[in-house]
Amino acid sequence: MNITLTRLADSIGCSRAKLDNYLTFEKVPTAIWEAVGNLSRVSSRSAATIYSLSKKGKDYTDALIEFADEIRKGAGCKKLENMVMHAVNGNTEAIEFRQTIVLPSGQPIAKWTKNGIQFAKDVPINQNEVANILIKYFQKEFKS
Repeated sequence: MNITLTRLADSIGCSRAKLDNYLTFEKVPTAIWEAVGNLSRVSSRSAATIYSLSKKGKDYTDALIEFADEIRKGAGCKKLENMVMHAVNGNTEAIEFRQTIVLPSGQPIAKWTKNGIQFAKDVPINQNEVANILIKYFQKEFKS
């Protein structure tokens, strides 16, 4: 009998995305799962991240195997991705997520996120002034 993934997800009471994540357990290279051993603390979302990273090549697969203990202990997908990216690429922007930008007075004004800078809610922002400062900064950087 044939059944679509959407119908299967509906019949077992989960979302299509969650079912897709569960199905990635089978797609992860065997060498990674052998290194991890016990998969009881690996979430379906982490499995999807592991699969996605493993598709990037041998360096990524090797890094995932290196972090098998963390995976076995239930490392979340963001932590795992950051560790692997750091192992493969050295200090990357992924490692700098959540870095807080603080004034000399100690007042936090913003933090780095995966998508850029997120300003604190109580910080007044003049978009034109910030844009002009960024333009001047990058013009200087690209001239060097």
